Amino acid sequence: MTSEAHRALVVADTGSRAMLGAVRALSAAGWRVDIGVPRRSGPALRSRHVHAVHVVSRPEAGARAYAKDVRSALVRGRHEVVFAGSDADALTLSLVREHLGDCALALPSHDACLAAFDKTSLEQQAQAVDLVVPTSWPGTPEALGSVTYPVLVKSKTHWLAGGAGRASRFDAYMAPDRDCATARLGQLRSAGVEGFLQEVVPGYNMSFATVTDGAGRLLARVQHETRATWPLATGATAQAVTVPVDEPLADRVSALLARLNWVGITECEFRVGADGVPRLIDFNGRIYDSIAIAYAAGINLPDIAARVAMDDDPGPASSPVREAVLGRTFQWFEGDLAGALSTDRSLAAAARVVTRAATSAHPVFSRTDPLPTLAQAVNVLSAQARKRRRRH
Repeated sequence: MTSEAHRALVVADTGSRAMLGAVRALSAAGWRVDIGVPRRSGPALRSRHVHAVHVVSRPEAGARAYAKDVRSALVRGRHEVVFAGSDADALTLSLVREHLGDCALALPSHDACLAAFDKTSLEQQAQAVDLVVPTSWPGTPEALGSVTYPVLVKSKTHWLAGGAGRASRFDAYMAPDRDCATARLGQLRSAGVEGFLQEVVPGYNMSFATVTDGAGRLLARVQHETRATWPLATGATAQAVTVPVDEPLADRVSALLARLNWVGITECEFRVGADGVPRLIDFNGRIYDSIAIAYAAGINLPDIAARVAMDDDPGPASSPVREAVLGRTFQWFEGDLAGALSTDRSLAAAARVVTRAATSAHPVFSRTDPLPTLAQAVNVLSAQARKRRRRH
């Protein structure tokens, strides 16, 4: 593959932490990378790896407006493959794929996308291959009256089925009691999405990421343990480290992806309880927030997925699966710092976070690509200044 001739578009929200990791990885493999964002702001615009910026509506603008903007970006940029940076972007791109022309979509069929991104469907498919899932209940009055609190309230999907709305992403909410759970379910219903309840499993998060080709082969494997999240109970990865692959788990993930007819990038998130059993809690069939740790560990997931999407032969069936370097670390600095200071407001706690930063991969910070970090710092300082002015 003559990478210099190929062009990729990454579509995500302006504040996406996944975007820069994908852009940098693709650029390192020789791709010319453009981004599609709702507005011309945010740290990614300052990256030296971004060739051009295209304004693309959020999926919440509706499928028609979204398809028009994506199509316009593809025509101007002459891209050959397009990536999604959120569930809503992935499902809406999949829905409007007939408007993408000759551009390859780094996703499988629409039916596969719907089955994988729907948490209820995903649980059923996971149980069929002996993957353990947390206990879940529908968001009914009967369930609300019988579950043990606290309980997690989640949305069934992060998507408005191509329709317009104010939001499509609804983070998991830990409800301390029935009244709070009822209120959260009502908020989800008013936004046009279905909510459900899930047990809280004390423990830690772990992720298994891969790229699957059309023959069902796992072309690469990266497993990492999450050492910190923000917010603490239900948040995103703030600190992680690559660990050896759990082979029985990898076999079950492979079986799940085969049942889903999945092709492309996948990050399966698990919650590991005191019993040591990984429970599947999420499926990210797209570029994901901590994808920079895979690249730091020697696995360029976006480049592999782009080759698969374009039917560029990833290698013979006898080729060994690409394995990640162990012990590579990841840090979302702002989340790691907020989490550390929420439990220990000391200079020592802050110093430990800063020390970790020096040896970790980051979603924004890069020594060789510093302008996004400076842009983000300016944005944070400006936001704080606006808050102070409003208080006075």
